[in-house]
Amino acid sequence: MPMPSDPLDTLDEIRLAVAGPWVKAHDESADLVVLFHSGPMARNNPLLALSPYGSLIWREIAGGATVGRLRRAATERFGRDEVLPFLRRLADLEFISPVPAGQESAEPERIPKDYPAPEVQHRLRHAAVPWYCLWEIATRCNLRCRICYVPDFSSFGPDRETALAIVRQIVEAGIFYVCLLGGEPLLRRDLEEVVAALREAHVFVKVITNGLGLDARRAESLAKAGLNQLEVSFDGLSAGSHEASRGAGTFEPARRAVSRAWEAGIPRVGMVWTVHSENLHELPRLPERMAELGVIECYLSPFKKTGLLGAGAPFTPPTSCDLEELRRRLEEWRAELPHLTVVLPSTCSCGRTSVVLGAEGDVRLCSFSSWSVGNLHERPLKEIWRSLGETIPEGGPLGYCAASASRGYGLES
Repeated sequence: MPMPSDPLDTLDEIRLAVAGPWVKAHDESADLVVLFHSGPMARNNPLLALSPYGSLIWREIAGGATVGRLRRAATERFGRDEVLPFLRRLADLEFISPVPAGQESAEPERIPKDYPAPEVQHRLRHAAVPWYCLWEIATRCNLRCRICYVPDFSSFGPDRETALAIVRQIVEAGIFYVCLLGGEPLLRRDLEEVVAALREAHVFVKVITNGLGLDARRAESLAKAGLNQLEVSFDGLSAGSHEASRGAGTFEPARRAVSRAWEAGIPRVGMVWTVHSENLHELPRLPERMAELGVIECYLSPFKKTGLLGAGAPFTPPTSCDLEELRRRLEEWRAELPHLTVVLPSTCSCGRTSVVLGAEGDVRLCSFSSWSVGNLHERPLKEIWRSLGETIPEGGPLGYCAASASRGYGLES
């Protein structure tokens, strides 16, 4: 009678495949592969900065190797076979096809397979491609918020054909995450076309809006275009604090915009809260407000005293002590409310892994700085980014934050 086959022997003959075109990958260096999932996911789309061990495994997968070949290659180079647990993690995150059940060692893993993305962004001087692009698609706006950082409200942004040409530049540059904002991006009638063009190239797309123009029809059209995520801006967690900056009657439309986005089927809906001296006292109420809005994601944006209106705002930026308290509170929530994702930027990625595109085609490294490093109408984004490699400093933030630290605003990274 033949002996039953070992499940591991059977698994070793399998070739795993990249899950689909929404998986974005690029070689940052010989020992660092960056992966991003740009598909429509209800939770955070994972970004993995793979260690040398993880990078080896990914390259073998992309090259069509069998699981057995992966395990042998890992053992030859690193002296340990810890492949199967990592393969299952990649499958759980939908980067590769499902891994059949098989035997696994009970030994604990000793070799890191990936690194925290913020840590990698801070350590990279200048990424091979920009991971993230913030596109100010127009500066015109239907509000005049007192905390606004834009220098003017006059630009309608590129016309339709030029906007689609910029989409092609974004794709060619290798960017996998684009945030569209203004001004107010919903004032552009062709916004859905821009979103659809980016999504056809499997780029993750987020829109940040004040919510005033998001009626049911517009929310449905954005969902149909394939929008990954919509965030509604709040300048406070109560009508009083919000409208002290944005004007009377703006709080309820922002609340309704969140509901309409969910009803339309946009996969992820969240809020952006700009924190400053006059609304920080509301911080303990944030989880309650998020529950009322039905969101589980909130991006905290520290106010910066810059821009046509923001420079003269009666508010002041958070101090270093304020930011430390914010971080302490976030640590508590991670333990007590793990279903919430509340993000406070901890490091400056300007010029390292992120780039800003202005409404008139200017390329900047910082949203809050007017310093331009080129223009999309004169030179392709891919070339502009590559040319910056020798000019980015080894350490420290760029743009506004570099100057603000010396002014005592407490925004140093």
